[in-house]
Amino acid sequence: MKRTIFLVIILIVKIALNVFSLQYDHCGERLIKIRGLVVGGKISQRGMWPWQVGIYKKQGVSGWKFLCGGALVSPQWVLTAAHCFYVGKNNTNRVWSEKDIKPLAKYKIKVGDHELRSYESSEQEHKFQEIFIHPDYRHDPIYENDIALVKLNREVILGPYVRTVCLPGPDLDLAKPGTAGMVAGWGMTDYSWVSSFLRYSVFNIQTNSVCRRAISFYYNKTVAFCASDVKGHSAPCYGDSGGSMVRKFFLNGKYRFVTIGLVSWGGCTLGSHFGYYTRLQPFLPWIYHKVNSTCIGPGQLTNGVVNSTKSIYQPNEAIRFTCNINYRRIGKSELTCQRDGTWNGYKPICLEVSCTNFHHPGDGRKIPQQSKFLPGQKIIVECKKGYTQLGKSSLICQSDGSWDRIWPYCLAPCPRPTQPKNGTKLQRGDSFMHGQSVRFRCNTGFKRTGSSLTTCINGKWTNKTPKCVAPCPDPGTPSYGHRYNHSFQHGDQVMFSCEKGKYLIGRKMITCSDGRWDQMTPKCSVPCKEPSSLSGGKRKGDQFKQEFQCNAGYTMVGPSAINCVDGNWDNDIPKCFTNCPDPGAPTNGERKGDIFTHLQTVSFSCKSNFAMIGSSKIKCVDGKWTDSIPDCTPECGSPLGMENGKIPNKNIRASSRWNNRYDARYGRLHGTRTWCSGRFNIKSPYLEVDLEKPYRITYIATQGNARDNQWETKYTISYSLAKSSPIEYRENDKEKVFNGNSDATTVVKHKLKKSIIARRVRFRPIGYRFSGYLFKSSCMRVEIYGCDLPTDCVMVGSRVLGKWDSNYRGGDVYCKSYVKTIDDTYNEVQLEIEDDEYYNDKLKTMSKTHVVLDVPNKQLNLPRGTKVLAPDGNKYYTGNIERIIEYYYLVRFDDKTSAWIHKTDIRVLKPTQFCEG
Repeated sequence: MKRTIFLVIILIVKIALNVFSLQYDHCGERLIKIRGLVVGGKISQRGMWPWQVGIYKKQGVSGWKFLCGGALVSPQWVLTAAHCFYVGKNNTNRVWSEKDIKPLAKYKIKVGDHELRSYESSEQEHKFQEIFIHPDYRHDPIYENDIALVKLNREVILGPYVRTVCLPGPDLDLAKPGTAGMVAGWGMTDYSWVSSFLRYSVFNIQTNSVCRRAISFYYNKTVAFCASDVKGHSAPCYGDSGGSMVRKFFLNGKYRFVTIGLVSWGGCTLGSHFGYYTRLQPFLPWIYHKVNSTCIGPGQLTNGVVNSTKSIYQPNEAIRFTCNINYRRIGKSELTCQRDGTWNGYKPICLEVSCTNFHHPGDGRKIPQQSKFLPGQKIIVECKKGYTQLGKSSLICQSDGSWDRIWPYCLAPCPRPTQPKNGTKLQRGDSFMHGQSVRFRCNTGFKRTGSSLTTCINGKWTNKTPKCVAPCPDPGTPSYGHRYNHSFQHGDQVMFSCEKGKYLIGRKMITCSDGRWDQMTPKCSVPCKEPSSLSGGKRKGDQFKQEFQCNAGYTMVGPSAINCVDGNWDNDIPKCFTNCPDPGAPTNGERKGDIFTHLQTVSFSCKSNFAMIGSSKIKCVDGKWTDSIPDCTPECGSPLGMENGKIPNKNIRASSRWNNRYDARYGRLHGTRTWCSGRFNIKSPYLEVDLEKPYRITYIATQGNARDNQWETKYTISYSLAKSSPIEYRENDKEKVFNGNSDATTVVKHKLKKSIIARRVRFRPIGYRFSGYLFKSSCMRVEIYGCDLPTDCVMVGSRVLGKWDSNYRGGDVYCKSYVKTIDDTYNEVQLEIEDDEYYNDKLKTMSKTHVVLDVPNKQLNLPRGTKVLAPDGNKYYTGNIERIIEYYYLVRFDDKTSAWIHKTDIRVLKPTQFCEG
């Protein structure tokens, strides 16, 4: 027992001595030792990974969430993964910015921690002072260059459970395939939560080809590597990100733990047994630069030499640059590393020293043929054939990149100058060298304009070829006049005058120009009398010439000027006609033509689905248009009810029928049966359709008898408003005969050239055809197409109430009627009564004040005293509204009687509004 206690005491003392013998500021050392490899992620002992740190992110008001791992590389610096701090939107190859990092106050770290969910005396918490994301970090599709440094707000306190890990030398890459490294972390052991205790595993580094084949997207072996555990099924997981992979390496006289990479992605995040790591070696200059304020080596000098090739330089260290032969330096020859880790200038560049092979017009052969020449090299320049060389042919490239003399010029020859018309070129030849001259001479009797000498200067003549101009013919002498000067050469002037009592018509002086006089020879003439004034315009001039101009808004017809010829004017004076006002354009249409002068024509067209009523062209005649602009009304062509049954059977009648199976009611388009007239001795058979009210009719259609294979080849139509005699439909001043059918089933539709307004339409067959036997029977199925008449104004065909009589007891009597005609002044209308039971006079002409549009009243609350027409039987009587109860009005008639009338039966007695006029 005593011996056991003694051995324990000795062991405790030995451990204590080992602890106190360690220097905590040495990197890569620890108290706990590992015996053999650990496989599968084992729980580590406290102090086994003293450089391991935990990074936390604030969640909510007071909570903190474990985020990533990291490694302490100095008392104030932590090495971790860049993606731990990235909160920006995913974007392929997107470069990070400071906006992608949350505020520093959202983060903190813990060092000396082993068990996350319990406090340990070795724990230290520190805030962030600054985060440095590597400038080349790309978030997608993989975390390329996934490395970051965190500077703490103060240094941590080093001790047995808080140590730093070693960084390898800048030229030392320890992440080689076939070697193993260890990773510690609190990563997830399943998909629910991170590990409570710090765990660790050993991983084998794989070859680049294995790493590339394991994924489907880009893999950069320069900045990354992959690894798996010795069994090939374990990899880092959520929460391990940012943690360091370390190896033991002999450094500074002993074996130490050195970080070789950072956990980046893969593993359980992809369901893979490979984890992908950021390779540390390429980023060591950047790490040293940030942590130790050292300078990153500038690298090699293109076309030059650097006296040092280190990756890291300490403050005050200098490097020198030298350019190769035939290259000159642009920039400083020496740079010094400053205390803030930056160089005191930029790396120079070495530019090649060479002379340029110039290309000038006219250059011919060059020896040798090359684009640039080094110092000391020689070139010989020769001009093209016919060119004149100015300067020496031989040049030598100098050490400063310039030629030893001015590059020679090759001066171009000139083309052969043109020979002047009516002249001669004294020198012959097709090509003229630089400096050569040519002289010109005009033929006898011709005068030269321009220089007689021109010289060739580098491909261009100094003067244009002169002209040899001809003399002018004798201009003659005007009758009753005189001429002064008898020389007619180019540039000469001749003057004229008239005898007393005669006036000169034209210019008194004319000039000769290259064989032509610039003006006609003037005339001496007797003056004319003053012409009459121009109505709507003005004139100006004298007794020999008068010019006319119409006032604004007028158009001239006739000559704008007249001349006096031997005392008489050569033409009548013009006339000024008034222009027309802008006629405008029809609603739902457009006008073609914007000129409204006398005799000008403009045309009109309507939009799609609108029909034109009126003239499509109008002409301006002395301020007035020949017609008013047309109206564009909605296209009228809907079926009115034969096929769909809207028209009742009782409204379809015929002259006769074959039998009950061919009754008039079967005369509907596409009906299963057909109307057929009686067989024998039936003259002028017809089928008549009563539409119950007038419509504007635009189309008609017919069909034969499909059951008996009969059809009508020709027919006419007539129409009426009420019970008056039908009016035959005419086109081109004669009754229109329509082409009917050519078989029993096909529908033949005709558009009426001029629409009609009618209530009743009568079809009269005048030709028929059948297959097999001859019958004296006509068979038709028909449809009528058109549209309603306006209900807010009165026009021909409108249904109205017209004053037909007076009541002997007081008031007036109105009857339902149709408008037959409207006079040109829109003051009188002719009406046709709808029901002639009470009156013999079917037609009646009356003032427009006695006509009321027959439209049901829609207003619910007509005021008391409103003058109205109310029905009693088939007649309407004048009266006034006395009371209103819901939909009924109490009307007191002018004959002192009263009656309750429904609102829809009342017509308001108000002035007539015509659709036109």
